[in-house]
Amino acid sequence: MNKHKYDINRIEFYSKEDMAGGYHLSKAETILKSEIESVYGDINDVLEFERTLKQYKLFVEENEVDFELLYMIFFESSLFSKPEQRYFNYFLNKSEFTNGVDLRNSYLHGTPTPIIESAKSFKVLASKAKTAKDLLNISEIQPALLTAAGLPDKAVNYFNEEDKKKAILSLIENFIEPAGKHFIDEVIYRYLLIKGDSLGGSMRNLVGAIAQQKFVRTLLSNLSVSGANYQWLDNKTKIWEEKPTNDFSIEEQLKALSWKNSKGKKRVLAFNLNIPIVKNNIDICLFNADVETYNNGIIVNTPEKILMLGELKGGIDPAGADEHWKTGNTALNRIRESFAQHNLKIETSFIAAAIEKKMASEIFAQLQNKTLSNAANSTIDEQLVSYCDWLLKL
Repeated sequence: MNKHKYDINRIEFYSKEDMAGGYHLSKAETILKSEIESVYGDINDVLEFERTLKQYKLFVEENEVDFELLYMIFFESSLFSKPEQRYFNYFLNKSEFTNGVDLRNSYLHGTPTPIIESAKSFKVLASKAKTAKDLLNISEIQPALLTAAGLPDKAVNYFNEEDKKKAILSLIENFIEPAGKHFIDEVIYRYLLIKGDSLGGSMRNLVGAIAQQKFVRTLLSNLSVSGANYQWLDNKTKIWEEKPTNDFSIEEQLKALSWKNSKGKKRVLAFNLNIPIVKNNIDICLFNADVETYNNGIIVNTPEKILMLGELKGGIDPAGADEHWKTGNTALNRIRESFAQHNLKIETSFIAAAIEKKMASEIFAQLQNKTLSNAANSTIDEQLVSYCDWLLKL
């Protein structure tokens, strides 16, 4: 089909100043915006577009307009941008991606995430509605609709039935109905958005678990290379096991690790313990102890047995790296101060998956003046292996 059927729609150019006129400029914008959809009927169409493009570029350049941005800014009535919609579609359905998880997102071992699974059920039940207002008549999804309306689970208990209905009706009229035929997707997106804080917490736990597992795997590799024996505490059975012939995947359920260092001293390394002297939970805890002395973690009440405490940050987002260092550094300072108050010596360390330039300078300075005993970027094998070698020799 010829987009510009009549000559009256043609654009005439006499000089570059003509483009400043609102009339011709508006015509140019219309043609340029339909560039992808156009099917040119003859050579005049092609020439018209080519001349329009040149003149339009000249205009926006002279007026200091970013030409590229003209094709990057879009207006939508939905809550999410196109990239965000594509992101959720990847997890929720296969409308765009044939390799999408289709509501079967999983954690480490394929266990469905509760939030994604609840969103799946919500979508199936909500699909019974023919219109947005019909959602009000589906009793099973009323709690989910209240969540989508922005009401936290705890707050809902303080609302009576009339208030709840008003909240859902306001959601439908102001946000769901304007989405038109995509109203079901819109309500699911809003449900996920409100649940996002809970999901964020779960994902942070997952990121932390993965970071710990990588660290443990490197420790086990160092022990294996040196031919050292060890015992490990199974987090599920709470039983100390001997070094297995095949240590495949034991890092996924390892709570603590015991070995003898090169001087014959017995050591126990444990994770995520509350240390009373510090009054805080610590990621990495090294004790001067054997399995019996460790006594299922009761050793935390004997600060004289604590050799080293460290922070482990698994987040890889550079934007959050500085914040991780600030919180980690604060925790490490609290550790040193707490032990100093009891005239006790303590080693401290810091491991992170993202270390930016500014924080790297601060970490290096602390290593130089012995404030920090050791540090490593967990994404750099040489640093992590070196850190583990240091730890095993303490």
